[in-house]
Amino acid sequence: MFQDLQEIDVSAIDELAAVKEEQEVLEERLKKLEEEREHVSAAVYARVEADYRERLDALEEKARPLKETARGEYTKLRRLSERMTGVVEKARLDQEEAELRHKLGELDEDAFKERLDGCRQELEARQAELGEVEEVMRRFGDAFRSEDELLGQSSPSAVLEAETLEIPAPPANAVVETGARTMVLPRSAPPPEVPGATVVLQMPRLVAHHEEGTTDYRLGTAPLVIGRAEDADIRFPIPSVSRHHARVSPGPDGFVVTDLGSGNGTRINGELLTGNHALRDGDTIQVGTELVTFHSG
Repeated sequence: MFQDLQEIDVSAIDELAAVKEEQEVLEERLKKLEEEREHVSAAVYARVEADYRERLDALEEKARPLKETARGEYTKLRRLSERMTGVVEKARLDQEEAELRHKLGELDEDAFKERLDGCRQELEARQAELGEVEEVMRRFGDAFRSEDELLGQSSPSAVLEAETLEIPAPPANAVVETGARTMVLPRSAPPPEVPGATVVLQMPRLVAHHEEGTTDYRLGTAPLVIGRAEDADIRFPIPSVSRHHARVSPGPDGFVVTDLGSGNGTRINGELLTGNHALRDGDTIQVGTELVTFHSG
C-alpha cells in the first residue's frame, strides 16, 4: 500500500497552495480598500477594486483545472486511507487475539512472545503508513478553502443525470437544471415552477472495500443488510463478520445504520456503534475487519 501512496500525484496541490496564498493577499487588500473608501475619490476606488477583482478572477480560472486534478487524486487518497484503516484495525485485532489465546493457555510464554512481537511490529508499521497517508491528506486540505470545496460538494458535476420526473415535491438535495443555471433545492422545497426543468437526484450509495477494489451499492427505499450470510445485500464471507451484521435503512432525515446484534460489533469512523447512527457523507462503517463507506451523492 505504500507504493499506492507514492503513486498519488501531489503536484497540483503545491500549485494550488501558491494560488490560494495570492488570493488571500488580494482579499485582505480588498478589505483594507473598503476601509479607505471614504478617503479616496470614487474613480480611484473603483479602479483599484476592479483591478483586484480581475486578478482574483484570473487566479480562480487558473485554479479550476488544478482543483479538478487534486480532487481526483484526493478521492484515490481517501480510498487508500480507508483501506489502511482496515489494515491497522486487523493488526490490532491480531494482537488482541494473541493476548487472549495466551490467557486461555493456548500459547506458552515463548510462543506468545514471538507472536506478540510480530503483531506489534506489524501494527506499528501499518500505523506509520496510515500516518503518512493522513499527512498527505492534510496537505490536500490546506490547499483548499474548505473541506466542502475539496470534496467538490457544491459542484453540479457531482450529481447523476436522470430523466425528467413529474414529482409533487423534490426530495432533499435535488438539483433542478433549467438550462441557464442550476438550483439546489433544500428539503421540503416546493416543486420548481420552471417549464421543462429536469430534476437530477443525488443518489446516496455504499462503497464496499475489498482487497481487489471496491463495489458500489445504490441506496433506495429498501434497507440493505451487511453480513456473511448468502442472503446479505453486501456480503463479506469471512469469520469476523456475523451472518447479519448491520443494516443501513432510510429514515425521515436520511439513512441510518444499526448493528444487528453482531458478535464483533459495528464501528462508525472507528467508534463502537450503540443504537442507531445517522450517516453523513464519508462515514466509514466497519464490520469485523471489513469497511463500507457511505456517500451521500
